[in-house]
Amino acid sequence: MEKDNNKIKKTVDITEIQSVLPHRYPFLLIDNILEYEPDISAHARKCVTINEPFFKVIFQIDH
Repeated sequence: MEKDNNKIKKTVDITEIQSVLPHRYPFLLIDNILEYEPDISAHARKCVTINEPFFKVIFQIDH
């Protein structure tokens, strides 16, 4: 963990995220947290693929 101007740089994986947030797939729209500032902000990443449910609706894909 690295601290820079009150920002804590620590990668948080999906297991740790699920221990904090009540949301689960397909409503958990975070895969990992790249950087966060407690009680202020977070920089997270969501990786998407063509298999995501919303793509099937938007692009009318039959699987």
